[in-house]
Amino acid sequence: MRPSSLTALAGLATAPALSVQPPYAWFLAAGEKRIENRTWRTRYRGWTWIHASSRPAFPWSDVLHLVIRAGREAGPAVDVANAAVKTRGAIIGAAYLVDVLDDDTALAVAPDQDFWISGPECWRFRSAFFLPAPVAVKGRLNLWSPPAETLAACLEQL
Repeated sequence: MRPSSLTALAGLATAPALSVQPPYAWFLAAGEKRIENRTWRTRYRGWTWIHASSRPAFPWSDVLHLVIRAGREAGPAVDVANAAVKTRGAIIGAAYLVDVLDDDTALAVAPDQDFWISGPECWRFRSAFFLPAPVAVKGRLNLWSPPAETLAACLEQL
């Protein structure tokens, strides 16, 4: 669900990006994965662009096993696995960063996300959505500011 309020659009106009390895970036933008595990905390809360990094977390066959373990049947799982690793090196969507929790608190607050929680810092997202078309850009470590032309290309799709 893409945001339509002026407040949300204003937040996205100045939002940082977070690079996440495929397939995790896809699951985050799909709203299926609402916890992103990091080794560091941030004080930032708000809209965050989701960037699918250029290197996947693991080979495609392992992605397929992950998709099936996450609850997909084998047939649709192949389509999801393909989609989850297809786009790399691009902003694929956005989500609202609600909080950063330790793993025990994350399990208490979001027990339905136990499959995704490994900590030590669990970034909790909501209201995730995909962009209609990915916007290619080189990612960076930590939260980073996308170039103005990248932001413009993302915002004009909303």
